[in-house]
Amino acid sequence: MTRAASILLLGAAAVGCMAPQQARPQPSTAATPSASPQSAAAGEALRALLPELQGLAADPERVPAGTPLAESVARAQKDVTWLERNVAKWPPGPPLEAFVAAFAAHRQVLVDARRAAPAEAAPQIEAVVRDLAVKAQQCRTFGGPVPVSVRVVTRDAENREVSGYEVWYVRKAYERMPNAYRRFEQNSSPAGHVFNEAGYYVIWADHLSARARRQRGVPLDLEVGPDRREQVIDLVVPDATANTASVATP
Repeated sequence: MTRAASILLLGAAAVGCMAPQQARPQPSTAATPSASPQSAAAGEALRALLPELQGLAADPERVPAGTPLAESVARAQKDVTWLERNVAKWPPGPPLEAFVAAFAAHRQVLVDARRAAPAEAAPQIEAVVRDLAVKAQQCRTFGGPVPVSVRVVTRDAENREVSGYEVWYVRKAYERMPNAYRRFEQNSSPAGHVFNEAGYYVIWADHLSARARRQRGVPLDLEVGPDRREQVIDLVVPDATANTASVATP
């Protein structure tokens, strides 16, 4: 080998030694997003709710096989499983906080239903599973719980819009509990309220008669927010000329 060739080889080797080494890929240090405390609480409440549904599904006295109620309970188990699997994705806020409280309260309703007579238990079970269906549908539609604006127009028996009526609501599963009743912030008509919690409700118009006795209009069972963020509904008001008030719960 000539001296010139030797110099060329040595120079190439030196350049190779000086070339920077390719950096090895390093494991990512980015933190995996974790569930918020609200999401964690919702997951815990859903896991506690599922066994109650399973127990009712296995109770032929209260949930007879092959009935619409049995189908609803089976669907509710799927809804609760889906909700629990996806709850970590939902952002914290008042709607999720309301869902957490509802899941815990629903569990207690089902616990009580398992102790009640079948005829008394059936409407409570149906109200809970329908409420869960609305919540699951909303979360599938919007990616989590969202508030829903409801606008109520009050009408008389001749379908004329009338004003000056209170608008009340309660979740269907709790319509026998007057302490669970809530009122819209302003009287009709129209009257509006933002529901932080989608679900299955009873809603009605109410007012004080000339004799200062409370009267209720025709109650309406209403699914709030399964697939929309705004709803407009009509309510029939109580008969303003009636001399007696209805004392029955809606």
